Amino acid sequence: MARILVVDDDPDVRDLLKIILESGGHQPTIVSNGPQALEAAQAQTFDLALLDIRMQPMDGLEVATELRQRCPGLCIGMVTAADTPESITKAVAAQKVGVSRFLPKPLRRSEVLGFVSSLLAEKPSDQPAGQ
Repeated sequence: MARILVVDDDPDVRDLLKIILESGGHQPTIVSNGPQALEAAQAQTFDLALLDIRMQPMDGLEVATELRQRCPGLCIGMVTAADTPESITKAVAAQKVGVSRFLPKPLRRSEVLGFVSSLLAEKPSDQPAGQ
């Protein structure tokens, strides 16, 4: 079971990810924006963070950058709905701060759980998680 930080400004997406992750045996902590994510990461340790790429007041790239500095061992994946030039530019920038995988919306249970498994498999076993 992985401790997963989910950050998305859409309540429907948050609810869906919570249901999917819990059904896969994971322990999600759900927040709606970047500042809440940073507070949660300071308060507890996570194995993985799933970030929406387009949020306010901080977008997913800004959150990923902060999380990478504060929690160097944390696996980070991005969830994205838009295939716009802006989103593609942010995705390239996100790769530079260590985001290696992107999960497209709409979200399907098998794809979400496979995405989480592949991210967790990339994490070195001797690497500490966030904190």
